[in-house]
Amino acid sequence: MNKIAIFHRSDGTYGYQTPDNGFHVRLRTAKDDIKSVEIIYGDPFNWGPESDIKNARNIWKKEGENLIEKYETDGDFDYYSKTIYNFNKRFKYYFKLVDKDDKKFFFGEQGIREWNENIDGHALGFTWAYSCEGKLNMPPKWWTQTDWYQVFPDRFASSKKELKFETEGPEHLEVLGGNIQGIIQKLDYILELGFKGLYINPIFKATSAHKYDTIDYMQIDPQFGTLEDFKELINKCHSRGMKIMIDGVFNHSGFEFEPWQDVLKNKEKSKYKDWFWINDFDNLKTAFEYDKEKFSKTKPYETFGDTPTMPRINWENKDVKNSFKKVTEFWTKMGIDAWRLDVADAPSFTFWRFFRDTVKNINKDCSILGEVWYDALPFLHGDMFDSSMNYPFRTNILESLIYKNIEIKDFKAIFTKQKYLYSNYISAGLFTLVGSHDVDRITSIAKGDKALVRSIFSFMFLAPGSISFYYGDEYNQVGRYDSDNRYPMDFSDHTNNKTYKLIKKLNKIRSKYREDIQKGIRWVDISTNILEFTWENGKRILIDIENDEVLIDGKAILATK
Repeated sequence: MNKIAIFHRSDGTYGYQTPDNGFHVRLRTAKDDIKSVEIIYGDPFNWGPESDIKNARNIWKKEGENLIEKYETDGDFDYYSKTIYNFNKRFKYYFKLVDKDDKKFFFGEQGIREWNENIDGHALGFTWAYSCEGKLNMPPKWWTQTDWYQVFPDRFASSKKELKFETEGPEHLEVLGGNIQGIIQKLDYILELGFKGLYINPIFKATSAHKYDTIDYMQIDPQFGTLEDFKELINKCHSRGMKIMIDGVFNHSGFEFEPWQDVLKNKEKSKYKDWFWINDFDNLKTAFEYDKEKFSKTKPYETFGDTPTMPRINWENKDVKNSFKKVTEFWTKMGIDAWRLDVADAPSFTFWRFFRDTVKNINKDCSILGEVWYDALPFLHGDMFDSSMNYPFRTNILESLIYKNIEIKDFKAIFTKQKYLYSNYISAGLFTLVGSHDVDRITSIAKGDKALVRSIFSFMFLAPGSISFYYGDEYNQVGRYDSDNRYPMDFSDHTNNKTYKLIKKLNKIRSKYREDIQKGIRWVDISTNILEFTWENGKRILIDIENDEVLIDGKAILATK
């Protein structure tokens, strides 16, 4: 037996409470290393009628024994999975493992040892102390039932004019004139495409076109319209059964942010000097006076990246917290359904817990999405974010299906490993994407191979997650990072576009089978280079990349060739 490969923790990923009063257990072993797995469990306080302290270890009463079947493999490890029901809210348990040579082993919190009927399972086992609503770690139910269409407001639509660049290509800060009324006019387009979530990039008053350099957190940027326009957008979304998510930038401000301007003027005498992370007051200048290379080396103040125009905010400062609390309360009370938090991995855990409490005290169903580009588990324990941007999914897609750095069978193995970073409920809510304002357009990365892009979209839509779809990708808009990937939306007739038709069809399938999809997928054969998997309802899905088709139980959903 490969003891090092065996893993379990009752930490919310390999052992966690379910909403139907169960407890879900996962166990990892080396591939093909174990003949059988049994879980033995009981109430940790059930000692029997003649219990006393001296004999406690010998008379703990076990209440159940269940075999756990192997659920799937990733090629290196096997994963066993089972939900246990009909137990007290308190749960003590351990595992009985039988290897290929029929040798029996005990596995508990302190490791593996040879099986002995007198082993003290109570002292050495795993513990789930108590099930209660506050430990049920999952995003709001509506979140996992919603897929999102991402809009970059300045480049999406205008109620006043056609959006186009006057020069050969977009400048980083160039403002084109998209506005909120333009978005309102296109809500039916988004809904017709099949999306019931609208995610919009920042709309607060800012300097640039992207608006991640905030000037005033309490004001809609006049370029986009008025507060009344935004309230109308919320109402128009809700009247259509749509949700709306806005972008919050609390990691840093823009250089025109009033407190920052006061610091530049008054330096150490500024009442806002502790609002920012300043290393050298004597070297403070306006943002455009710095040589970028010298700035990155001397760092007179902390910033987003090495960008002088975006000073990093001191989230631990009491006045900063109170100011951002007012901002958070103002927009949450207005009726938004979710927050997307920019650069969410930088601010402190204590700040995000403070932010979450502020939001959830107003609306417990308002979701919180964090921008984290890697394993986001530290943020997803139920005290900070409800979801994270699933960029690892995108990386796996690019590495295998586009760059060909790994084979499809490796892609499947990585996908499975990533699944076990989180509980099923968190996985079902991850913000799954291949396109956004921060990365090259997927069709450009695929060098114009639209059939390949359709295969990628097909897998994304038929796998678990809360989908994020970047505007224009439905007709294979191209563009490299940054701002080439933010070209104006083309609203000409796309009804005959193969990708557009596929997205509409995939959204319908996803809506019909959402509950089954969100429970997870299992590969038909992990060792092949074929994208074939099943849902929990037994339906078999084949994504035929070569022939540009998707088949469910052998039937093509849309022949796109």
